[in-house]
Amino acid sequence: MIKVTDNGAARVLRVTNQRGKSFVTVGVLGREGSKPAGKGSPITVAQVAEWAEFGIGQPERSWLRGWVDSNEGLIFDRIERETRAVLQGKRTQAQALKRIGVWLQGEVQLNIANFPDNGLEPNAPSTIERKGSSVPLINTGQLRSSITHKVHD
Repeated sequence: MIKVTDNGAARVLRVTNQRGKSFVTVGVLGREGSKPAGKGSPITVAQVAEWAEFGIGQPERSWLRGWVDSNEGLIFDRIERETRAVLQGKRTQAQALKRIGVWLQGEVQLNIANFPDNGLEPNAPSTIERKGSSVPLINTGQLRSSITHKVHD
């Protein structure tokens, strides 16, 4: 008689077979992006985000790519921790992706809040006069609060 003992291999195979089917996105997504960038403005929050990120018509102030590039190791460590928790049965894949999304969203928002300390070029004098601040990307806080995440199953 043969006795088969599963020490978790079935769960590991089930989880690894799901790899690539689910993912998380972070940024100015969906309805948040289509909101006006100010009261009565014809410009959307997504346009402001894109123009700042890629320097369209202004100095580039990468609020997303810059942070990701600078924190690649930190991001991979977080993904590895969450993957390990899934493989150990401590959380589901959806829970892990949600945790990663919430963490990334918060980190990107914090990056925008810390822009004065990131050594980026301050706003132009005309912008400072219009909005009353030399701090890039912060006026009403709308862009920062529009950063969200979404888990795709």
